[in-house]
Amino acid sequence: MLSLTIGEAREESMPVFDPEQRRRLHRYSSDHRMWFQDWLLNPVSKALLGILPSRLSNLYAEIQEFEDLLGGNLGEAITVEERHLPLLKRVLLYQKLHQAEKQEELRYKSANQEIRKKIDALTESVDQMMAQEWFINARELSMPSITEFLTLQAAYEVLPVAIGSISSKYDEKFRILQSQADFLPRLHECRIESWLRGTDISVAFIDIDDFKTFNTKYTESIVDGGLLPQLMQTLESHVYAHGWAYRFGGDEYI
Repeated sequence: MLSLTIGEAREESMPVFDPEQRRRLHRYSSDHRMWFQDWLLNPVSKALLGILPSRLSNLYAEIQEFEDLLGGNLGEAITVEERHLPLLKRVLLYQKLHQAEKQEELRYKSANQEIRKKIDALTESVDQMMAQEWFINARELSMPSITEFLTLQAAYEVLPVAIGSISSKYDEKFRILQSQADFLPRLHECRIESWLRGTDISVAFIDIDDFKTFNTKYTESIVDGGLLPQLMQTLESHVYAHGWAYRFGGDEYI
């Protein structure tokens, strides 16, 4: 049974959240629960005709009860006990990622500096909580991947979004480079793919002006027309190279 101490803190080291922060945490917890439902609980249940592993059932019960307790009396301050900090840390990490993705989407919609500042401020509340000592010292509650319960093919069939449905648009200048408008949708897909496979994503940024400064021997027109297309094609062919794995017989692989 989960428990939270409302009002006076029983231990000084435990984090205390005022009513406004508590309301935010309740909303964050609800967002995290919906993610858990959409990406783990419901897909696994759908694929296995209602069969659920105990780990998923127990995690969902813990998440649901934690959300209910946070929302019990939103007008009072709340102290979260130490044993609940891993789940709270997980909720905040999810919210940080969720809000960062929303920020990127909104930045594409407006170049107004006042609006941009308000967009950048969307994560301030989460950032402040994540800067506290309890957050830094707490361990994060581990969340399973859907592929712990389903095969990769079965997972693709029940995910709430279709993977690989984005059609490529290529840059008008170099033609082999994908349009910047495709970056966020593709990054979202990559995050899903990395979650399914238990791997990380790296995003690299290259400022072409640095390249032009280094190559002072050539004029800008030669750099743009001759050197950069070759450089970009080399980068593109390297970055977007793929490999496939096949099994032949019992223990032979390519």
